Amino acid sequence: FSLRNWLHAGTGLREFMKYHPLYMEFSEALVLRLLVERSADLQRRGLQLEALHVVSRMTRLSSRQVHRITAQVLALLPSLSPPELATVPKLCARAGLQDEGLFASVTEQLGSAWAFLDVRDLVSVWRSVLRWRVGPPGLQRSSAQGVSEALMASWSASPPPAAAVVRQLRALGRLDATQLRGPKADAQGGLGGLLDFGGGGGGWGEEAAAEEGRRAVTRALSACLAALPPTLPSMQASELLLAVTASFEAEGTGAASADSGEVEVLQRLGEGADLLAEAVHWQLRLSDAYADGELRDAGSAWAQTSFSVRDLALLALALGRLARRGVVLGSASKDLSVELCRRLAQEAAKAPPEEEPAASAARASAALSAASTLLMQAAREEDALEGDVWGDDWMRLAEAALECTAAWAPALGGSGGGAAASAELHKAVAATSALGIRLLRCGGATAGEEDHDAVGDGGLMASGLERCAAEVLDQRLAEVLPELLLSVLGVGSVARRSGVPLVEGGGAEGLGEEMRSRAEAFEAWHLDGSLLALALCGRSAGSGGANDGGGGGGSGGVVAGVAESLVAMAEEVVVAEACSRRQLLTERSLRFWLARLFRPGVLARSELPHRLCAELQRLESESPIMDASAGSALRDCAFLAEEERRASAEHGHRQQQQPTTAQHGGARGAR
Repeated sequence: FSLRNWLHAGTGLREFMKYHPLYMEFSEALVLRLLVERSADLQRRGLQLEALHVVSRMTRLSSRQVHRITAQVLALLPSLSPPELATVPKLCARAGLQDEGLFASVTEQLGSAWAFLDVRDLVSVWRSVLRWRVGPPGLQRSSAQGVSEALMASWSASPPPAAAVVRQLRALGRLDATQLRGPKADAQGGLGGLLDFGGGGGGWGEEAAAEEGRRAVTRALSACLAALPPTLPSMQASELLLAVTASFEAEGTGAASADSGEVEVLQRLGEGADLLAEAVHWQLRLSDAYADGELRDAGSAWAQTSFSVRDLALLALALGRLARRGVVLGSASKDLSVELCRRLAQEAAKAPPEEEPAASAARASAALSAASTLLMQAAREEDALEGDVWGDDWMRLAEAALECTAAWAPALGGSGGGAAASAELHKAVAATSALGIRLLRCGGATAGEEDHDAVGDGGLMASGLERCAAEVLDQRLAEVLPELLLSVLGVGSVARRSGVPLVEGGGAEGLGEEMRSRAEAFEAWHLDGSLLALALCGRSAGSGGANDGGGGGGSGGVVAGVAESLVAMAEEVVVAEACSRRQLLTERSLRFWLARLFRPGVLARSELPHRLCAELQRLESESPIMDASAGSALRDCAFLAEEERRASAEHGHRQQQQPTTAQHGGARGAR
């Protein structure tokens, strides 16, 4: 065998002794060959570090072998390249090298190599130092502390370049949160062998090691966030995009660190997001200036300052996910979220006609995913613990995200983009429906203070200005929601507007067959979201017609003609599909119906929940096949529906008596 073949053989014998202890002499002979007999040849050919990795994976090392490997690593350190140096902590953790002098040399070398390591190497370093203990027995400590101190010392001596800061942020963000949460995660399969350092589990303070690792990662993350502002002016568009997405990735690490009391990391993440948002604002303005010809040398600078549709979508998606995880965003981040949605909506009209369908579907999927995430965040109701992330800006964000959704949904509805496109459309339906529920929670877009629906649904009475804005948003919602719903059922808005046959068969019969085939492929959450969207379509149509006086300019005039008949057909198809899945309906789905479909405001404005509940009860009375827990939840739904009917009847009776009481009062006053 050549030296390379011996290394291949050692790689193939990984954990050989664990499964074949009777043949340990063969493994020990190979270890002796690689570690002692051929050591000089391996070093001369530049294969010694790889040989040490192979040896550490083959067997449990004796104390003499540990000392020999320690000496060889110390001799190798000055000649290692940055990528090779990044693998040394992994070797030390696996081989159990606990020498303080070796640790000091490794951290010193890493301090000068941080700027030259890519993201993959940095992730490997951090995962390895979280497992590597150094020091004599009984006084061991986590090596992550020394590595984070080396990072901060190197950056304080010489400010790092922007690319190095972004790479470090991305690496810290890719650490699994379970790797920073103590030994309890080990029982759940999250921590695994992270804290078992070659010595067979149990051992010295896993909880103490996890706590030291959390503190070290928190300090490193704080150092990255502190080094971020000075580097912003030198960042190009691509680096800003990476910095924003890295901030989102690092939020998971910050949340895990917050468990140990380091809540200031989340605050710094919010501040960093605001600084990045301001930088992106200026970058967008600079891009507009080059596009309009206001600045010279546009040809060379355009590529460095412009954002593509995918870039804009990734920026919006990162901000939406930061808000979803509870990071407090400032005014700059909120303004940027609105601007990104508006720019994405404008880009939808600029799509080149000769673009490939696959490329068009990919762009539309990215934009629709970002719009759905922000729309869901705008529709999220105030939480008692976290509060409302968007505050008074939720309606402004909802309007912009809704326009972006409406602009990009037709591109997916008629693209035939497959399962990915269908999933994004269903997410858009769910987000738009959630917005409708929040508008309902606000007291109804056009409801007055005495409106039974607003009071009965726990509506929050808004100011006159907010109520007017909610009314406009509700009208736009009534236009967009049917379009999205029909798109997921195979009725593309482009085909409907152009007058071409909607399906191959043509006519209502072929269209119904297409809808049924699409509905049969729905997942459980697709079906739940479609039912809620259909109920809200009924709500918008009913409320708009009542308040607009039949003028056709409000919500009720939108779903008219062909669209109205298509929505009615879609309602029949989806209700029939839900009834056909009685045996598969879970309690979770029924509880979702209970919290959304059967809330008082929706029940008062739509007949779909009543029809669905009555049909399911009728089928169950004929042949009961539903699960017991699901059947119990169905009875709760029926009770709420009946209670709403009774409350609506009492409210209508009081409304009829009010004019009579007023007339009697007027007559007494005249007398």
